[in-house]
Amino acid sequence: MPSALGSAARRSVCGRRGAGRQSEERRLGAAATVSDAQVTSARSRVPTARILMLTERVPGHDTGFGVRITNVIEGLRAIGDLHVCLIDSSERGATLRPSELYRTSTVRAREIGRWAWLGDLVRLRPPRMRYRATRRLRREIVEAVGGSDWDLVVCCRCRVHLVSDGLFDAPRIVDFDDLNDALLESRIHDRTALRGRLRTFPRNVHDRVHVLLWRRLQRSIAGRVDRVGVCSQYDADKVAGDNVAVIPNGYPDPGTPAAPSTASGNRMLFVGPLTYEPNRLAVEWFVQHVLPAVRAAVSDAEFVVVGARDGATVRGADAPGVTLTGYVPDITPHYRSASIAVVPLHSGGGTRIKVIESLARRVPMVSTTFGCAGHDLTDGSEAILADSADDFAKACIELLGNPERRERLATAGRRLFEQHLTSSATSRAVGELAVAVLDPRFDRRAIAR
Repeated sequence: MPSALGSAARRSVCGRRGAGRQSEERRLGAAATVSDAQVTSARSRVPTARILMLTERVPGHDTGFGVRITNVIEGLRAIGDLHVCLIDSSERGATLRPSELYRTSTVRAREIGRWAWLGDLVRLRPPRMRYRATRRLRREIVEAVGGSDWDLVVCCRCRVHLVSDGLFDAPRIVDFDDLNDALLESRIHDRTALRGRLRTFPRNVHDRVHVLLWRRLQRSIAGRVDRVGVCSQYDADKVAGDNVAVIPNGYPDPGTPAAPSTASGNRMLFVGPLTYEPNRLAVEWFVQHVLPAVRAAVSDAEFVVVGARDGATVRGADAPGVTLTGYVPDITPHYRSASIAVVPLHSGGGTRIKVIESLARRVPMVSTTFGCAGHDLTDGSEAILADSADDFAKACIELLGNPERRERLATAGRRLFEQHLTSSATSRAVGELAVAVLDPRFDRRAIAR
């Protein structure tokens, strides 16, 4: 994890950038001798960038990917005429709502059959990368968005790129979000450590094959499109391409919640859907190896897990002090009643939205180093980092009994959120990347206003 020295270097870099911006503003201010009418007239002659965004999930704040899609939309609509097209293959069916800020359309897609995924293996691609009736779906995409004349195409995740590849003669950005090869590798290690080699052997062999397929696919896409987006510099180094751009995750500002020292009880909170295996493994590890030690020292300590379950089996869910709420429409009350947030993750992809959420809501946090990877947190300043079960339990016990330290962590975490981890920071990064990729005929200053 980054050290305090790394944080100081970050602040130094930010200071240099700020000075550069101020210098540029002074230079432009000295040269700005034209009237407002002349500026308006000049802008009216600049063509408006037509941007198409393709996604397979709806925007929203229920999932980390939904938050990211929302932030990408905000960044793109600020610099051009945006059309968002949803390629929906969900069982329940989803539709993009009309918006006054950008155009929307929805195309229905169907998943391939149970055994058809074997064809992906023959093509050396990860499974479920195709839709049924692909030719028809491609025609419907073009019809839904009103033709193929676009200045920029942005695809959220690999499958959306693959189904639309070659449809539009325009620069293309593919947002990987997660690196799936790294996600699978971390899951293999996490699963094996928790359940043993013998019990996990069949699943691990399956996933190791898919690691190679995902790595091949991601490198192939990165080599063919104008830019690919990832969540952190850590992921960018793994892709190791000249056209890789970091689009950091951000979270909408929930306002300034109450001080964490006012939370009643000794409640430890974990937020995340248990249908996602890394979350499920994290909960099982905490319940089996951390919670007993915490409850031995703090008898009324509770572990509350908030997130969709949908039939997923969680070992230890019936242990004393454990509550699984399932999906809730509003997580705010759970954060308000939490003394601390815990992020006992040892696997996953991208960067964790739940970490940013805890910082934003001023809930002090204990996390593994892996859980906070990519967020530039300093151990002991914005969070406490602990990787072994004993160290994790000691950190939880210490925080539960120390309201003053909880307050210091929460204040420092909120400050880091406001400086670097808001939704607007993500949207700005998206906008800057899109402007860099757009054709030079679009005036940069007019677009980025």
